[in-house]
Amino acid sequence: MPVSPPGPSLVAGIDLATAHARVAVADAQGRVVARSSAPLARPHRPEPGTSEQDARSWWPAVVRALREALARLDGRVVAVAVSATSGTVVLADGTGEPVGPALLYDDARVPAAQRWDRLLDLPGATATPPTPGTPRTWSCPGSSVPPRRPTGATP
Repeated sequence: MPVSPPGPSLVAGIDLATAHARVAVADAQGRVVARSSAPLARPHRPEPGTSEQDARSWWPAVVRALREALARLDGRVVAVAVSATSGTVVLADGTGEPVGPALLYDDARVPAAQRWDRLLDLPGATATPPTPGTPRTWSCPGSSVPPRRPTGATP
């Protein structure tokens, strides 16, 4: 049986914002041919100056938005571009799984007593310097989002 040629080449753009994971799919001429979004949980702000979100909720939302956008198309994604909320910090274990909540761009908890090098004292933590403009510290203790096992969603 002959194999049919693949459909048109498509590019998927993913925007992980504070409130939604959004996807736009464009064709080779740059025309947007599909859009979709999936809501994220509202940021948790238990005290003034704090702003957290469960980072484990991001991937399932991206998967939902991608599936919905691509379900309506006949084509093949040949490239993906990703954008995310700037200045958000997530501490992850050695496998890349979050060990606590994401501290969002508007979280003001950067006390002088907590330094970047103290991250490495956490069990299983690895760290790389943050990009310019991001907070240089992060702390797990006292977080309002309890650790749990990831759901392992895949597209």
